[in-house]
Amino acid sequence: MSKVEAGTKFEDFSVTSLKKGRTSISELVRKSGKTAIVFLRYYGCPLCQYDMIKYRDSYEQITAGGNGLVVALQSTPESIASQTDIDFPFDIICDPDMLLYQKLEIGVMAPPAEGGEMPAPTPEMLQVFKAIEDMGLQHGPNEGIEEQLPAYFIVDSELNVSVAHYCENPLEVPEPEDFAKLFA
Repeated sequence: MSKVEAGTKFEDFSVTSLKKGRTSISELVRKSGKTAIVFLRYYGCPLCQYDMIKYRDSYEQITAGGNGLVVALQSTPESIASQTDIDFPFDIICDPDMLLYQKLEIGVMAPPAEGGEMPAPTPEMLQVFKAIEDMGLQHGPNEGIEEQLPAYFIVDSELNVSVAHYCENPLEVPEPEDFAKLFA
């Protein structure tokens, strides 16, 4: 498969969902007007926990108008259950073998050039790191690819893609207030 583009159909993959067990993408999106499918890394990643908590806290705002949200992680259902007791209102696709990430060609961060250093954190990164620290989020088991970049797709109930975005950095996922524009 190749990268997903707006104006195409999202493939109806068979997936494991935290709430429904074995199911399909079409089953996860069929009752919504449009659904955001957000690919993060894995639940032990504090940045991913932070994003998921923001989505939980803003779920009603995100899903206003009958829209939906699904998050994909490189974690098993058992691992997520062992790390949190949060009952997320959205479903979570569990893809520990990273098959969807590979099929959708979701990239990873490039390592620094040989002999080069990682770039200094931006003010935005420092603000997020402070929020993660203030929330007491801790790094859990490393279950996936640490350098995995996120991606997100907006699909309708027929799996027609209106937005396909492959992120260039881990902070590029939509903020809760961004979803209204993405669903438009």
